[in-house]
Amino acid sequence: MSKAIKKMMHAAGFLFLFCFFSCIAFREFVPLFEPPAFLFRPSEPPPPPVASVEFETPEPAEPTGDLLLPAAGHTLIYYNQHDVRWATKNYGPHNSISSYGCGPTVLSILVSSLTESSVPPDQMAAWCYRNGFFSQNSGSYHSIIPEGAAAWGLVAESMTDLSYKSIIQELYEGKIVVMLMGSGHFTSSGHFIIIRSVTLEGQLLIADPNSLENTQIPWDYETIVSELKRTYDAGGPAWSVGLPPPSVPLETDETETP
Repeated sequence: MSKAIKKMMHAAGFLFLFCFFSCIAFREFVPLFEPPAFLFRPSEPPPPPVASVEFETPEPAEPTGDLLLPAAGHTLIYYNQHDVRWATKNYGPHNSISSYGCGPTVLSILVSSLTESSVPPDQMAAWCYRNGFFSQNSGSYHSIIPEGAAAWGLVAESMTDLSYKSIIQELYEGKIVVMLMGSGHFTSSGHFIIIRSVTLEGQLLIADPNSLENTQIPWDYETIVSELKRTYDAGGPAWSVGLPPPSVPLETDETETP
């Protein structure tokens, strides 16, 4: 073996031993798998540890309480047809309240807000079905508003004057206005909403049984009226609903007979 090869072998062995003992010394002072702090620049601190946790995907928020809404002369009890308490319950044999129950839900709002009865949408849907207001795969007959309200002791009058002034007058008198909407912001076919009050700026406040979001924002009068349903019956597309006028007792002659 030549002297040159021997020198190379000695150098390689020396390098191996140096690396081996260097590693031993390194592990004595630095924990295993943790890089020394000097490898990080002061402006870039070591990244924090990340826990391996799988988070559940949250379910969409659903209205689950009975929201109280200010109305002209009343406090309105708001119900939503998508409320998890009754959304999947039947309206009729096969339809759900969530998909077809705007009529019973509006009637629930009217009855629960204006009378001493508290009737949630599932109970009202069952009542409406038994009393002939249900229409298969269509929702409710338009008569659900005037006739349904009358059955619960309320008075629903057809509004022939749909001017802004007329609507405000009804609200001023403590009435609630129900409107049957056509295609537009609220529905693609037919849908009942409530006009409950007016803002200082003159916009209308509503109660939409299909949308809490729509309920919480003001609407221009022109938008509402322009989207009223064009085909209707039972006095639609708008009704003024309120309590019957108080009865006036007959005067009696209490004069004693001589």
